[in-house]
Amino acid sequence: MLPHRLAFIDLETTGANPQHDRITEIGIVEVEGDQVSRWSTLVNPQRPIPAFIQQLTGINNAMVAGAPSFAELAEELAQRLQGRLFIAHNARFDYGFVKHEFLRLGQRFRSDVVCTVRLSRKLFPHFPKHNLDSLIERHGLHHPERHRALADADLIWQFWRKAAQAIDAAQLDAAVALQLQRPSLPPHLDADLLDDLPESPGVYLFHGANDVLLYVGKSINLRKRVLSHFAADTREYKEMQLSQQLRRIDWQETVGELGALLLESRLVKTHLPLHNR
Repeated sequence: MLPHRLAFIDLETTGANPQHDRITEIGIVEVEGDQVSRWSTLVNPQRPIPAFIQQLTGINNAMVAGAPSFAELAEELAQRLQGRLFIAHNARFDYGFVKHEFLRLGQRFRSDVVCTVRLSRKLFPHFPKHNLDSLIERHGLHHPERHRALADADLIWQFWRKAAQAIDAAQLDAAVALQLQRPSLPPHLDADLLDDLPESPGVYLFHGANDVLLYVGKSINLRKRVLSHFAADTREYKEMQLSQQLRRIDWQETVGELGALLLESRLVKTHLPLHNR
């Protein structure tokens, strides 16, 4: 059964890195049963907006100069999102920005998240592209203010309704439930790790008690590879040992698979992790 309270959300930002860039606009379509409401606000990012971002979104420095900062909006945003399923296109981007903005204020933000890119791939696998422009063309979605936060949030809501009409309800439920599954982490790891792991190439390091280096691995998708260790059959002795001993995970993103391979090789030779052959 699909969650009853939904928040379709889109952000405009000063760039693509949530650790360094900031939010300039938030748009949310709040859905609860048959009731739909919309909320949006500009956000003062407290730094200049790059020219190419201004050109893409139409949001310039003058427009946000008098807008509230995220700190001034945080309480209201938390209330609006509380208890709602966080739904966004390329959701790790939007969720990552919201989470990092709250972290700057010393606050934790956590929500169940559904990505409509992944949902589209699951429900319509015969189509090659699943970016928002492709969904607009394919499903006949429309909004005159493309690339503004509330407009794009509304387009995501339109896609959700189109999918619900085109796909069997049980199939849609299963696709959403699949995204909401969270693998069991070893007991000494913070659950926030699931939100932080990037889907990019790199090297990951498993540390045990007293910061002993247990294992170094590489992947073209760090998030998928790290989580695969915890989804493995517990009868596999090596994985069971790692899970029991693991206390901390670090990672370093690299430029492509070759960069990950070279970094992994150097780290293994330098540090001789206990579980690497």
